[in-house]
Order: sequence, then structure tokens, then C-alpha cells
Amino acid sequence: MNSSYPTQEKAAFAQPGIDLKANSGEASTDGTATSGGGEGESAVFKVTAHTASTRDAAAGTVTAEAVTKADIINIGGVLKIASGTLWAKVTRSSVGEAVKESSFNLDGVSIGGTPVGFNDKGFVFAGSGAPIPPDNPLIDALRQGGIDVRYLAATSDENGVTSPGIVITQKVQFPGSPVMIFTYTLGRASARATTS
Repeated sequence: MNSSYPTQEKAAFAQPGIDLKANSGEASTDGTATSGGGEGESAVFKVTAHTASTRDAAAGTVTAEAVTKADIINIGGVLKIASGTLWAKVTRSSVGEAVKESSFNLDGVSIGGTPVGFNDKGFVFAGSGAPIPPDNPLIDALRQGGIDVRYLAATSDENGVTSPGIVITQKVQFPGSPVMIFTYTLGRASARATTS
């Protein structure tokens, strides 16, 4: 699904669990995708991705921005994240280098009901920001639940930036079945801008 100016300025698609919208103007375009997750012990209940780009002809500036939000992440009833927001933005003029920005934020993170934090160093104690040692019972609870969480650093090139993110891997084995591996990637909001 896409929109384009001036032939099709608006486009939309919806079905249970997914909603897509796109709008295009002479100097701007934006799109939003919203999806619903499932229920149970491992689910991401709502994810929204929004992208927008604008061009200021008078100033010769192009701006591109992307935001990804996820709400109520529950992995195995052990790891819970109330919400996550990832953001990437690139602003570029016709004469200068691109200005690239990105951010990554998780709220309401808990392991087994105990509040914790998460950043580029991994899991940290809530309030102090000190890393949680590998032999701590909280980290052991993740291991017992077959859960691994890995931080993804921001990346950039000449024209764009991709925000930090996380990859959550969960190993589950049901009676009489092989081990199943589920992978959840949160974020990697990406923005790119060129003036050509």
C-alpha cells in the first residue's frame, strides 16, 4: 500500500489486527502502521510505526523521521515491558552534512515482577542503574525461562540512521515436541534523507 502526490494522496488498509494509513502532499509524506498482538504468556499487544518526511523548498532542507512504539510486551510471564519507544531522525540541507539523531527508551521493565532497567549495558537495577550481575537470581529467572535479551546499537551511514533496539529470544519446549525458538525484535526505527 502506498500514496503519491498528486495521483493518490491518501491510502488506507485495515483488517483485524492491522491498520495501515499513508498520506502524500506536494512537500510531505507520512505513514502509520498499527498491529495488534496476541494473548497469553508471550505476546506483544500493540505496535505502532510512524514515518514522516518533509521538504522545505525555500531552505533546501529535507527531514525524515521514524518512531516505533510497542505496548505491553510479555515474554513467558517472566519478562514484561510496559512500553518501548524508538526514534530516528535525519535533517539534511542542500549544502551541509546530514544531522542524525536517535533514541531508545523502555518503560515498566520487570523480571518476575521485580522492576529493572535496560540499556546498552544490559539489565540494570532500577533506580541505581548498576548492571545486574550474571549470577543474580533475576538473570537466572530469565535463563530458566529460556529468555535471552540482546541490545542492538544504533547504526548510521552518510544518509541515514537506525535507532538502537533489542532482540528477545525465547526457547520453549512443549511435551513431546522439539525446542521452538521465538524471536522478537523491538525497534530499529530508521530514517534516511537525501537532497538529490
